Amino acid sequence: MLSERELSQECFKINQVLKAKTIANKTLNSKIKGFSANSHNYGRTKNVYSLAENIFKDKLLNSGLSKEHWIHEYPIQVKDVSGKSHTYHIDFYFPKQRLAVEINPMFHYNYAPVALRDQLRAKILSRYGIKTLDIKVNIRQLPHSQITSLDKADVVRAIKLLRSLKNHPNSGVLDHYITNHRVTPISKAVTSFPIKNCDKRVN
Repeated sequence: MLSERELSQECFKINQVLKAKTIANKTLNSKIKGFSANSHNYGRTKNVYSLAENIFKDKLLNSGLSKEHWIHEYPIQVKDVSGKSHTYHIDFYFPKQRLAVEINPMFHYNYAPVALRDQLRAKILSRYGIKTLDIKVNIRQLPHSQITSLDKADVVRAIKLLRSLKNHPNSGVLDHYITNHRVTPISKAVTSFPIKNCDKRVN
């Protein structure tokens, strides 16, 4: 497992490559109305959820938790060990438990640039006293539509943890849970990601 400093260095190198490709894509597609080189520009806000996030929100509400327990798209500015500032938007932040829940499609685990950034974010947030819990999103592509669902085991564990911590936040319980229920660990191949493979189009 890479250290926070090593992850920061790797992410910096990757970002330089992706930045150049982003500029190139914007230039090549400058005449296309509405083109964005940022694939994560979904227009989500505190009150606007993605499809997968809506599914998790409904699970939370059905479990007896109310919206007052979390903040959606919570912005937080932090610094890594090298002093570089990062602004993150946490999908679901539970301030009482100091827990960040991220709703992640599978490319967060098998596409190196995103996987490394997620690793770095989790380490930085942990240093700020915030634990990160991932929930996998499964997307099944059909001929004329797609089906989006959340990993059932991830959701059950997350709901169980949140309900147990609802009235009695306990960092020891949270630490034990996070340690013993890490979701889909990133492969060794990803953590040793070569920069030359960063040639996927960003659009």
